[in-house]
Amino acid sequence: MAAAELTPLLGNINSTRIRFAIPLILVAVLALVGVHFTRSQRGSVLAFKNPIGSGDGVVPEKDLSFVKSEEAHFAASKQLDDVAARSNMNDFFDSIGKKQQMEHVRIMNTASSGDNSLNNYFDKLANKYHSERRAHYSARLHNHPGMLHHAEMGGHSGDLTGAVDHVNHLAQNSLDQQSQAKILAQRAQRRAAEEASREEGHEKRMRYLQEKNRDKQVQRAVRDLSKDSNHQPAAPSMKMRMIQNLKTQKYVEAQRARANAEKADEEKKEKNQLKKVGDWIKAQNNAAKKTKQEEIEKFDEQKNDLKQYLDTITKKHKQEKEAEEEKQSEITSKVRALKRRMSATKRSNEEKPFQIKKVNGKVELGFYMESMCPGCKYYTSTVLKDLITNTDFNKLVDFKLYPYGNGRISGDSIQCQHGEPECEGNTILACMQSLYPVTETDPGFARAFVCMEESDKLPAEEAKRCSQEGKLDYDRIMTCARGDEGKRLAMDAARATENLNPPHEYAPWVTLAGQPLRDSAYDLQSVVCQSSTLSQGNPICSSSALKISSSQILRASSETRSVCRPN
Repeated sequence: MAAAELTPLLGNINSTRIRFAIPLILVAVLALVGVHFTRSQRGSVLAFKNPIGSGDGVVPEKDLSFVKSEEAHFAASKQLDDVAARSNMNDFFDSIGKKQQMEHVRIMNTASSGDNSLNNYFDKLANKYHSERRAHYSARLHNHPGMLHHAEMGGHSGDLTGAVDHVNHLAQNSLDQQSQAKILAQRAQRRAAEEASREEGHEKRMRYLQEKNRDKQVQRAVRDLSKDSNHQPAAPSMKMRMIQNLKTQKYVEAQRARANAEKADEEKKEKNQLKKVGDWIKAQNNAAKKTKQEEIEKFDEQKNDLKQYLDTITKKHKQEKEAEEEKQSEITSKVRALKRRMSATKRSNEEKPFQIKKVNGKVELGFYMESMCPGCKYYTSTVLKDLITNTDFNKLVDFKLYPYGNGRISGDSIQCQHGEPECEGNTILACMQSLYPVTETDPGFARAFVCMEESDKLPAEEAKRCSQEGKLDYDRIMTCARGDEGKRLAMDAARATENLNPPHEYAPWVTLAGQPLRDSAYDLQSVVCQSSTLSQGNPICSSSALKISSSQILRASSETRSVCRPN
């Protein structure tokens, strides 16, 4: 229609209607565009919605993509009843299985080909062990010719009995072969470990072959199933396939469990074998230790026997030496006694009275006696008793007691004239004088000494009572007398007596300033007062005191005086 023709028509339309008609036309155009857009977008559920809001703006249900997908699914499910469709699906899964099988075969071929072969690995390992064993055997044969057991020469590494016997033989030979036994034990342990390693490698190889055979059986079964599926008119259903896969999975798990169990058994067997080897080595070490201990005990026993033999020889030699010294001492004593008798006889013929010599200060007074001599006891009780216990007399003299008398020195010991009790009494007196000497202010041991000399009992029996009367420590005295100090003091007294010049002729023997007094010893108070320059004004040297002393000398007549002469 031409524009000129439309103008009268538009002029007749009401302007209000035109305002309402224009929007409706626009809405219709937009709806048509939306329907076209929705159909072009097949994957969308909602294609387009009118932005103005007029109409529902959705795609019809039958045109939705998920509806079409569902219909396609239902159609495929219906086709499963078709033999051809099922066959195609089985072929699909078979192709996937063949690909996996081919990949598995490729991996196994790669693992078992060339240097990667487990058989080649274990063969190389075995050859290495055999070469090392031959090298070790050659080295041992070179270092220890003729000492290897015949079982080692035979080359059977698993036979340990010969090595055990050889080690036992070496352990029993001597203590020096224990190191060789230990080396052989270590070698046996190493051979057992090598044998166990070879056995383990062989069993691993067998397990590998068994697994390979089982894999081949599975492949053969799969191949047979695929062939059967190609020839059978109907393939198994999806459920049957799932059941078969489940059975295959259980079979594989069972095989793995059995392999793990076999591995655990092998490890347990290996541990037991190692434990047996360790127990054997421990037993060998214990046997070696026992043998060593027996050797040590035998050596100690021989050493003790040798020591006893040497002690016996030494004791015998010492006894012979003491006997010889005693014999020599006895001869010397007899010679000295003979000289004393000859000298006494000579002096008796030409004896001169004691020459008094004035001494400045104290005069040395020596009393040579023995504890069980009757003459010594008589002289002590009649002369010395009142003098050495008097402090006035002790201011004039330096009194020394020499308890030995007519004894005899024999080696390191002393033989007394009246036996062992006299030696014991002499030692007690020597210790008394050493611990409690006579001084100007204290008579010391003098009272205890006089007490023992006035008794007729054994000196050791009267020592305790007399020590208490003299206010001396008896335990201290006896400790000295029974120890080395008492022996030393007794020996000093003996040597001093033997070294007298002139020698003593009998006991008691009294010297003043080194000169023997002989019969003048009974006039001791007068002689001391005449010899010391300290006698002037001393009460003991007064005329009355000397007169009393002279009367005592008259009472001690020559008939009552006695002496102990050497045997």
